[in-house]
Amino acid sequence: MLITDHLSWEDETFEAYVEGMCRQIEAFPYQRVAFWAPSTPEVILTFFACWKIGKIACPLSPRLPSAQPALEELETELFTPSMPHLETPKPREWQLDQLATFLFTSGSMGRPKIACHSLGNLVMSARGSNKLIPLEPSDRWALTLPLNHVGGLGILMRSYLAKSSVLLSADWTTATHLSLVPTQLYRLMKNPAVLPHLKTILLGGAPLPDLETPWETPWHVLPSYGMTEMSSQIVTGHHVHPFAEIKIASDQEIWVKGAVLFQGYYEKEKGRVLPLQDGWFATKDLGCWKEGKFYILGRKDNLFISGGENIQPEEIEEVIRRVCGFQEAVVVPIADEEFGARPGVFLQDPLQLEHLQKMLKEHLPKFKIPIKAFTLPEQMGLKVNRKALAERAFHG
Repeated sequence: MLITDHLSWEDETFEAYVEGMCRQIEAFPYQRVAFWAPSTPEVILTFFACWKIGKIACPLSPRLPSAQPALEELETELFTPSMPHLETPKPREWQLDQLATFLFTSGSMGRPKIACHSLGNLVMSARGSNKLIPLEPSDRWALTLPLNHVGGLGILMRSYLAKSSVLLSADWTTATHLSLVPTQLYRLMKNPAVLPHLKTILLGGAPLPDLETPWETPWHVLPSYGMTEMSSQIVTGHHVHPFAEIKIASDQEIWVKGAVLFQGYYEKEKGRVLPLQDGWFATKDLGCWKEGKFYILGRKDNLFISGGENIQPEEIEEVIRRVCGFQEAVVVPIADEEFGARPGVFLQDPLQLEHLQKMLKEHLPKFKIPIKAFTLPEQMGLKVNRKALAERAFHG
C-alpha cells in the first residue's frame, strides 16, 4: 500500500498502523481534525484513521504562515500526529455518507473557500478513475500532488481501492503512474528521467483548452478537466467520469452533477451551503463539445471588455503557448484611459514582449494583443492566482 525510500508496507501492515493512528485520533476531543499536511506516512495514516472512525480530516497546507485563522474558522484545535504503534485492526466499516474532508481551496481568483466532501464522494471518484485508468496490485502511483488538495487525496484513494501502492519518494524510477500539472510535466521534459515502468501520466490542475498536451512526450499522457467541487476528475482524455454528468448551457458555461459532487462549502456562520440549480452545479468554466472532443474555453469570471470587445484571457494564452512556443503566460486586464482595459501579459522574460507581439499579429486581432509585459513570479501553488497578478499589474 505504501512505499517510501526507507519502508514498504503491505496492506496488513498499513491497516495495523491505521488502527494505531485511530487510537490517537479517538483521544482528540474534536470532530474536525485539523493538521499540517506534508506528504509523510503519518499524515496518510491520519486521513485513513479519520475516515475509519468517522471524523473529518481537515488538512492544512504546509505553506500557510499560521494555522490559527483556519482553526478559528473550523472551531477546532491542531492535531499533531506521531508515528503510531501497530495495533490489531478492529472491524470498522466506512460510512459513505459521512463527511470525510474539509479542504481549503482558493481557486484561480484567490477567494478562500472550504469545500466539504463525503467519504462516498472520494470513493466514487476513485472508482470512476480506476475504470478509466485501470490499476493493478503491482502498480505504484507516485504521490506528486499535495495532500491538502483533492488531487493528492485521489492518489491515496485510487491506490487503496485497487490494492496497489502509493510511492512516497522523490525518485520516480519505479513509478507506474504520475499525477502532474503542466508545469511539472514541462520540467520533467526539460530534464527527462529514466522511467522504465511508467504507464500513464494523469495531467490536470491547470487549463488545457483542448484537453491535449501542448508538447510531444515519450509517455502516455491523459489530460483531464476537473475541480475540487467534483472530487477531482470530470473529463479525462475526452471521456466523462463514470459517476459525473455534464451539460453545456446556452452561454457555454459548464454545469455538473453526480455522485462525486461535493457536499457544499462550509462557512462558520452558515454551516454547509451547496449552491445548486435544479440539482446542477455551475462551474463558472466555459466549454464545448466538438466532434466528440471536449474543449475548455476559459473562466466565465476572467472575461473582460476592452473598447466594447469581449476578451477571454485563456484564448490569448493558448495562442501564446501553442503557436508562439512560450511555456507560461498569464493574461490580465490593465487599466486604459481610452479603452477601459487592455490586455497585459505575465511572462518569464517580459523583454520578449516585442517579439511576441510580432508573432501574435498573424493570429489575433489587434485589440487582443498584449500591450505590456510583466515578470511572471515563481508559482506558489497548483493554480495561477489571477487576482493577485491583476493587482500586481495594476500597481505597475
